[in-house]
Amino acid sequence: TKFHRAFPESAMHCKNSNIYLTKQLKDLQELNVKPCKNRLVDGATPIVIKGKNIASLVTGQILFEEPDIERFKKQAEMYGYDLESYLEALSDVPVVSEDQFENALFFLGELAVIIAESGLKSMELKERTRQLEEEITQRKLKGKTLKESEAALRSILRAVPIGIGVVCDRVIKEANEGLCEMLGYSSEEILGNSARMFYLNDEDFAYVGHEKYAQIHEKGIGVVETRLRRKDGNVIDVLLSSSPLDPEDLSIGVTFTVINVTDRKQSESELRKSEQKYRLLVESTPDWVWICDEEGRQTFSNRAVKRMLGYEIQEVLNTSVFRLMHPKDRKKVQKWFQKAKKQKRGWRGSIIRWQHKDKSLRFLETIAQPILDAKGTLTGFTGIDRDVTARKQSEEALQKAHDKLKKRTIELEIK
Repeated sequence: TKFHRAFPESAMHCKNSNIYLTKQLKDLQELNVKPCKNRLVDGATPIVIKGKNIASLVTGQILFEEPDIERFKKQAEMYGYDLESYLEALSDVPVVSEDQFENALFFLGELAVIIAESGLKSMELKERTRQLEEEITQRKLKGKTLKESEAALRSILRAVPIGIGVVCDRVIKEANEGLCEMLGYSSEEILGNSARMFYLNDEDFAYVGHEKYAQIHEKGIGVVETRLRRKDGNVIDVLLSSSPLDPEDLSIGVTFTVINVTDRKQSESELRKSEQKYRLLVESTPDWVWICDEEGRQTFSNRAVKRMLGYEIQEVLNTSVFRLMHPKDRKKVQKWFQKAKKQKRGWRGSIIRWQHKDKSLRFLETIAQPILDAKGTLTGFTGIDRDVTARKQSEEALQKAHDKLKKRTIELEIK
């Protein structure tokens, strides 16, 4: 911010990056990551509530690999930055993998959705409460009894399909049927007791109280994820949202909602396990598994590239795959790569000569498939390369022996 957004030309790069990311979100409604022209990486993810994209979460200014200091020095000179301060600031920029950044962005986006949904539900509850308070006032003015108003409130509490209650000093004063059903208790077993009865241990109870009330003092609403134990002993994951009846006097009471998110948490856990299994499979295979973008830049590679070509993963990421090919194969491969892009198709069985980091030659047999987005636009290729150097060398040795034998046979026939 001190540098890129403080100078007109580099600030324009930042602005254009944000515009591009948010426009892509509107078009695609999915997570989007893109390096900006200031050489840092930004990302954005949509915040979708009830099927509508209500906002976008934009973050970034990170790196996927250690920075090229010389390029940033030139950038500092180009825009007139103070070089020493700029490089010092650059050293503080976090360097993470693309997977880590996307996972973090996905998590932040999901968290933003949860908070937004919780806030929306809390606002709806506040609006219903406000309407009810107006109705109570009107009924008082008309001489209606308080019992009728209480009956209306309890009707609302029964109708809402989530747990709702009121606590004073964390002692439960009100609990709707949704809360009782969620936790497996009757209202008589809950009312008048401390909320501690639902928590697994004192530490969880203390943490939720501290975190929730700190958020209430700061923002007017507290949102915390925790685990609660039902009467039958089963543990459920919940999202707690709390808002005071009177922000100036918490002793009057605090309303809270409880949403059961156990299924979501289990789905997330299963997804993480699936991702771990997939990553283990990819990393354990002896073949080189890779992904490149539509320009041929590596965006993913497993560890096999080290064994086959001698390069660390970070040495090949965000670089052109063509630069590692044998010069005599490079132009040929670039030509059919462009053809594959145009036809949106992959390739199979081609053997390409690659230059190992130690300058030796490697023969890799390649197979790849195109990557298309929801609109059918090509975004890159994913493929697997297998080292067939030993096979090629054996074939060449056999051919040489055959040629030598044939030549000797001809010589003997002439004699």
